Amino acid sequence: MLKDPNLVQGSDQKPKIWIVIPAFNESKQIAEVVRQLIPDYENILVVDDGSSDNTCALAQAAGAHTHRLEKNLGQGGALRAGIRQVLDRGADVVVTFDADGQHSASDIPGLLRPVLEENIQVSLGSRFKGNTVAMPFVHRLKVSLAVSVVRLFYRLDLSDAHNGLRSFRRDAAEKIHIGTNRREHASEIIHEIAKHHLSYQEVPVVIRYFNEESARLASWGECVRVFIWMVRRYFQKK
Repeated sequence: MLKDPNLVQGSDQKPKIWIVIPAFNESKQIAEVVRQLIPDYENILVVDDGSSDNTCALAQAAGAHTHRLEKNLGQGGALRAGIRQVLDRGADVVVTFDADGQHSASDIPGLLRPVLEENIQVSLGSRFKGNTVAMPFVHRLKVSLAVSVVRLFYRLDLSDAHNGLRSFRRDAAEKIHIGTNRREHASEIIHEIAKHHLSYQEVPVVIRYFNEESARLASWGECVRVFIWMVRRYFQKK
């Protein structure tokens, strides 16, 4: 942990940090994911994205707050709902965290440091500045292509385009609009950072692809669909 990750620079008031975890049928992992966070972070919201298993009940039993969506929207829709919920609950900093066990709680202090101590609005985790464990080659190729497109369209110097481990200062979270429900949301967040000229910093993180389920890949068809969305959004100038 940071020496005191809860102190805002220049203030004696502790900021309220909320961790938002979108989850769809994650009963195998969600309890352990919550348990690794609970010792250091009391404000955890698991957004059950219309799961057909007991993800919601297991998250509650592990100590998380929960918000259940009646139907499956996709990760973008779940994040949109979760971020709105925690802002309504007074969040000063919003951290997004995946439910499948790939992320590590030990990376969060480094993710918070730029936001709490360096006046940065958005902190983005990068597996390429940090480390990956058993990352499939095809997935590495797809992410590298996504990074190239992001640099071309948005002129943002990023090494990792679609990492779910992020932190947003409240003013940034209020400006970033996630209008898409599925995989496009990661590109949309980057679009919003560029659109609103938000300050950002990449932070090294570790991503673990420890089994076939955790290495679920977007199909090439999905990648093409995301690329088409990015092209359309770019030329719409929104």
